[in-house]
Amino acid sequence: MHRRLGVILLCAATIVGAARSADARGTARVAQSDGVVRDYDVSLHVIDHRAVRIVSADGRGTLTIRKAACSYIQNLERCLPYRITLDQDGKRHELGFEHGTEYLNVTDSAQQLPFSSRSVPAHGLLLLVRTVHGTYITVSGTVDGFSG
Repeated sequence: MHRRLGVILLCAATIVGAARSADARGTARVAQSDGVVRDYDVSLHVIDHRAVRIVSADGRGTLTIRKAACSYIQNLERCLPYRITLDQDGKRHELGFEHGTEYLNVTDSAQQLPFSSRSVPAHGLLLLVRTVHGTYITVSGTVDGFSG
């Protein structure tokens, strides 16, 4: 009986832990100028409304996007990135970029993007960036909340 209870509690903890992890999950798509497209499972973390940290599923790569010039379009926070860094293999690289936009939905319901058929899910993030080399980075998913 006690062993069965332990197995049930372990299963329940695993399910709850997976649900919490799923709340911070998303997809990053990197489309290079040569036509190569790669999709990555990522976790998304908003840091004090000033940055977004995007961590690869294997934990080996972290993209940090610092943002500024934020404004609100109804219930969506719209910000412009000003600095992008990639931490990978123990090294930090600054990524040059031409332009980008981040939309953050802090509400409990999906929010429609202006002049678009696309929406941002509840507690969701949508990020679009074009690098100086012509690579497009698109990230979408839900965030884990906000840290300081």
